[in-house]
Amino acid sequence: MWMSEDELRQVLARNPGLRVQGLDPPKSGKPGSGPRILSREFDSDAEQRYYEKRVLPPLQTGLLLCCELHKAFEIVPALEHCGRKYKNRIYTPDFYLEYQDGSVEVVEIKGRKIKKLQRDYPLRRQLFILNYCIPNNWRFMEVHDDEI
Repeated sequence: MWMSEDELRQVLARNPGLRVQGLDPPKSGKPGSGPRILSREFDSDAEQRYYEKRVLPPLQTGLLLCCELHKAFEIVPALEHCGRKYKNRIYTPDFYLEYQDGSVEVVEIKGRKIKKLQRDYPLRRQLFILNYCIPNNWRFMEVHDDEI
């Protein structure tokens, strides 16, 4: 999605963690074309499609105040028991979104085949929802890659 320089400045001012990819305008020469906004590297094409279709439009209009990709949350703290050390466990959803009305939405993009291979994913998801979503009244969404 291409935008004007003014729109770019507004989005960057609201989201200092964003970076710009492709400083040259597209060769189509369309008016109002500008650099493409991306927030870090995406892990998959599905994440990039979701960002472009469902995150970037509200980000440009100001409805969405903050978008963080792969924000880390500790779901199990580190501990030591009987002389053995256990490291902490982290859950990193694909998108952490803060809206203008104060609501927060956490989005996980999953492929149906990958979901079956990650046997611990249901437990990590449940711990994240229990430790963060329920106490903070956050909305959790799991989106399958074929739904985007």
